[in-house]
Amino acid sequence: MAEFTAGVWRRLRLALLALLALLGLMLGPATQAQILRLDQLAAGPMGARALYLQEQRGTPPLTLAQARAALLRGEFHRDERPIASFGLSARPVWIYLELQNPLDDDVAVRLLAGMAWVDHLDVAQIKGGQVLASWNSGDEGGRVDGAGNLLPGLGYAFPLSVPAGRSEIFIRAQTPDPLVVPVSLELASEAGAEERAVHYGYGLLYGFLLALIAYNAMVFAGLRTGSYLHYAFYLLSFIALNLAYTGHGFAWWWPGDAYFQRYVIFVMMVVFGAAGFIFAEHFLDLRRHARRLRLALIGTSLAALLAVSACALVDWQAAAGWIAFVFLFAFGLVMVLLGVWAWRRRQPAAPYFLAAVLCGMGGTLVTTLAVWGLLPMSGPTFHGIEIGVTLEAVLLALALANHLRSQERARHQAELQARTDALTGLSNRRAFYERARGLWATAVRRGRPLCIVMLDIDHFKDFNDRHGHDGGDRVLVMVAEVLRSNCRAGDLAVRWGGEEFLLLLPETDLSAGLAFAERLRAAVEGSAITLGGDQRVFLSVSLGVAPLELPVAVDATLETLIATADQFLYRAKNEGRNRVAGP
Repeated sequence: MAEFTAGVWRRLRLALLALLALLGLMLGPATQAQILRLDQLAAGPMGARALYLQEQRGTPPLTLAQARAALLRGEFHRDERPIASFGLSARPVWIYLELQNPLDDDVAVRLLAGMAWVDHLDVAQIKGGQVLASWNSGDEGGRVDGAGNLLPGLGYAFPLSVPAGRSEIFIRAQTPDPLVVPVSLELASEAGAEERAVHYGYGLLYGFLLALIAYNAMVFAGLRTGSYLHYAFYLLSFIALNLAYTGHGFAWWWPGDAYFQRYVIFVMMVVFGAAGFIFAEHFLDLRRHARRLRLALIGTSLAALLAVSACALVDWQAAAGWIAFVFLFAFGLVMVLLGVWAWRRRQPAAPYFLAAVLCGMGGTLVTTLAVWGLLPMSGPTFHGIEIGVTLEAVLLALALANHLRSQERARHQAELQARTDALTGLSNRRAFYERARGLWATAVRRGRPLCIVMLDIDHFKDFNDRHGHDGGDRVLVMVAEVLRSNCRAGDLAVRWGGEEFLLLLPETDLSAGLAFAERLRAAVEGSAITLGGDQRVFLSVSLGVAPLELPVAVDATLETLIATADQFLYRAKNEGRNRVAGP
C-alpha cells in the first residue's frame, strides 16, 4: 500500500511539473524573447529584448544542445536592462535572440556583443536546429576569432547572413572580469556610421589629452615645477588605461597575447590611481603639510601595485580584478577627501582641485559601479570615467594655472618686499639703485637737469631715547607720508637708512631742488605726532641738495652726486639744523 501511494504521488508530481512547464511555454511572457524583425531593427543595445540564463556554480559548462533544451524548458528569463551586467567573477551567461527575416533573400547584418575584456564569447547562429555559423571568440580566442573580431570601443563583431524566416542566436559569455554583455544588431550597410562616430570620439578624447600632456611637459621643461610633470604622467596613465579597457591595445598592439590582455587592465587601473595620488601629493604639498598622509598614500599605492603584479605572476585573475577595482574605488574617495582637506586649509587652488576630483572621481565611480552591476549599464555610465576625466583635465589645468599665478604673485610679492622698506613703505637702497641708474643715464645722455636731496630727522636719537622705538617708528612713518604727498610721479623717494631719506628729482635744476627741499622742511615742521596723554610733539629735518652740473663732467657718477648731497646735509646740521643747504 505504501509503495502504491508513493508511486501515485510521484506520477502526480511529474504531471504537475509537466503542466507548469507547458503553461510557462504558452503563457509566460517572461520566458519569451521579443522577435527581432530585420526590417524594424532599432539602434542601440538590445539586451531588454533578449533572454538570459546563468549557469550554476560548480557544474560543468553547458553545451549548445543543453542550452537549447533549457530554453525549451523555460529556464531563460528576461532582463529589462538594455545592457546586462553581472559583476565581478560572475557565473557564465547564455543570451538568446530570436530573429525574423520577412524577406525572401538573405540579409547581411552585424552582431556586436561583449566587451573587450571578456575571456570567452561563443556565438552560434541556428536555423531549424542546424548551426549555420559559429565563433569561439573573446580575448582568449586568438588572433582570428579574438582580436580579429574586436572593434575597439564597440565590442566583438560577428558578420551574419540571416536567411528568410525565423532563426536564432545563442551567445555564451564567460570571464572572471566584470561580466558586461552588451548586444546589438545592425544592418551591414549601416554598420560603418557607428564605427566612425566611435573612432572620431576617441580620436578627439586622445587628441585633447595628448595636447594637455604636451603643454604640461613643456611648462615643466621651462619652470621645473614637478606638479606639471606628474599631471602629464597622470593623464598619460589614463590614456593607457583607456586603450586597454576599450580594446584598442588588444586589437592593435598585442593581438596575440591573451595573457598580457588578461592583466593589463588591472595593472593600469592601479597605475592610474597611483599616478593620481602622486600628482595630488605634489600639488597639495603633502610632504610639508601632511607627511604621514603622504606616506600612507605612497605605501598603499605600492602595496596595490605589488599585489596585482603578484596575482599576474601566479595567474590569479579573479583576485587581481578585486584588488584593482577596490583600489580604484578607494582612490576616488580619497581624492575627494584630499580636495575637501585642501579647501578647508584654504589653499589657493583648492576649489579647482576639489571640483576637478569630484568630476573625475564621480565619473570613475559611476563607471566602476556600472561595471560591477550595481548601476544600470548604458553609454553614459560606461563612458562616465572618460567624461569625468575630461572635465577633470580641464579643471586641473585651471588649477595648475591658478597655482602658477599664486606662485607668481608670491614671487612678485617677495621681490616687492625685498625692494621695499617694511616700516615706511618707501623703496629701499636696492630698489633705488635699480631705478635710479636709468634716470641718471637719461639725464647724462640728454644733458637734462637732475637733483639729489638728502634728508635727516633732527635729534632723532634723543627722541627715541625719550619716547621709545614705537614713538620713533611713528616719526619715520610721518616723514615718509610727507615725502609721498609732496613728490611728483617721476620722483624717487627712498629710506636711505636709520632716520635718513633720499630723493632723486629728474628734470629739476638747483633752484627748483632748493625750493622743493624747503617745502619738505616746512611741511615736516608744521606736522606733529600725538603721543600718549595727548602730548603733541613737533619735529624738524635738515636737508642737503646737490644738482647735476651741466654740461656733465666725464667723471660724474651717481654715487658722487649722492656723496655731495650728504656733505650739504651735514653742513645744514652744523649750521643749526632745520634748514636746507646747497651750492
